[in-house]
Formats: sequence, structure tokens, C-alpha cells
Amino acid sequence: MSDHPSGRERRNKVLGKLVSPLLLIVILGTLAYFARDDLREAVTRDAAPVVSSGPTTTPGAMVPDAVVDLAAPFTGTHAAGWANGDAGIVAPPAAPIGKHTAAQVADAYARVRTLLIATRLDRAVIERHDLAPVLALISPDERAHLLKLVREKPGTAYAQVTRIAPGFRLLPVAPKVSGRMWAAPGPDGELIVHTDYLFAYAFHADAPKKLADVHDIVSVDRFQAAYPLYVGDQWTVGSRGLAFGEISSYHYSMACGALKRGELAPAHSEQTPGGTKDDPRKFYDPAAPLPSESTCPG
Repeated sequence: MSDHPSGRERRNKVLGKLVSPLLLIVILGTLAYFARDDLREAVTRDAAPVVSSGPTTTPGAMVPDAVVDLAAPFTGTHAAGWANGDAGIVAPPAAPIGKHTAAQVADAYARVRTLLIATRLDRAVIERHDLAPVLALISPDERAHLLKLVREKPGTAYAQVTRIAPGFRLLPVAPKVSGRMWAAPGPDGELIVHTDYLFAYAFHADAPKKLADVHDIVSVDRFQAAYPLYVGDQWTVGSRGLAFGEISSYHYSMACGALKRGELAPAHSEQTPGGTKDDPRKFYDPAAPLPSESTCPG
């Protein structure tokens, strides 16, 4: 019999080194709070072969000094060819994994897909900060932990839920999404769904003609996350359901001050608008490793 304890490990590490006034890549590092300490080891120890969730986009050529167009905000970025919104979150075909049947794996994929849509794309959640859609999808223990995290450590809660900074709003176009998900068995009988997704958000700007680069209004998040699913009588009632596992991330072309508050705001809100010679290609590549440096001071 394996119990799901209420105590969780939480770690948040931010690496900071200012490299460019526009390229704001923020490593939140690893925020982990597993049901059991040894679950973290299982993320790599018991990982099953990756099953692709569908085609991912290899970054193409970016239009130099592209004009900011609020009607087509992703033009000139490597996200232009990505899928729109939840169409970019595609679960792979379900197959048996360990003792878990194909039907159970399919259920886990469906739950995680719904949670990703809620935490990264649902405008009620990300723009109006309404956590109800998210709370309905996770276990009772996770609800309590998430609410406490948002209340007491909002800067770290961004790893779980994207929140747009007050005073800013997204354009009426779907965010662009690229990435994949796969499943692996956990150390105590749970099933873990792993995800690696990029989300590109386009912000409204009152004076777009004064902006010289598309990244003044386009911000990109990448999250490598594990979502353990606890189903069955071997788990305590409060722990049954979907939970947040280990999450590593970076954030590109965004406002550093907002990030420290656990919120997303466009680069132009804190930086001098203008182009840059730095190539953002690697920060849009879903196959590239997470960058090791941040341009936001720690």
C-alpha cells in the first residue's frame, strides 16, 4: 500500500544574466513537488520511449526587422507556422505502458491535454486569473497546494499556471503552440505523462508603429513538465487524480519585473523597443535543450 503524503518538496531556481535588452529568456529552473521524493528519480529512470504527439515545427527563417502587424502578429517569428491554440496539443496514440492498459494511458493523455489547455490557453484563466477551470482538473491535495502557492509565492506559481499581468491583454488571435507528450510508469504504480511544449502569445499594443520588432509584442514560454496521475484505492482520497510534478521552463521576450510577480507581460513594457541582432531561432526550437542562461537579472 502506497500513500500519497501531504508534504511536498518545492524548489524554484532562477538563473539570471543580462545578455540583451530585448531577448528575455527566463529560466525558472526546476519547480518540483512530488508526491514522493523518489518520484523525481523515476522521471528519467523509468521513462518509456518517446511517442511523438504529432509533427513539431523546425524553426525557419525569420523576416528581418519585420513590421509589427496586430492583425498577423506572428508574422516574422519562428512560431508563424505552428498550430493555433489547442490544435497544437495532440496526444500520441495510446499503447499499454507497464501495468497500465491502453485505455488508462489514453485517459491520462486526455486529462493532461485538458489541463494544459486550461493552464496555458484558457483566457478566463490566463487573462482573468480565474483558477476554477484548473482546480476542477487536479486532485484535492493539488488544489490546496496550488491555491497556497498562488497566494504566498506567486512568482513560482507561474510554472503551473500562466497569468497575464494586469493592464495587458492578448490580441484576439489564438496563441501558437508546438510540442509533444509521452507517458512513462512511476515508481509506485502511478502513470506519469511528460510534456514539452512551447506557447507563443501575442499582445495588444496601443502604438504598434512605434515598435520596431515583432518580439516587442510576442512572448514565448516553454515548459518541460511531468504530470503524475494517481488512480486507485492504494492512494489516499485527497491525492487521487492529476498532480503537478517536476517543471522546468524558460521564458523568452518578456518583461522581467512581471516575471518576478509570476505574470507574463510583453517585452516592450519594460524595454526600449527596437530590433536585435541576436538570433532567437534556438529559443523556438522544440527539439533544442533548455537554454542555460537568462537575460533577466536574478
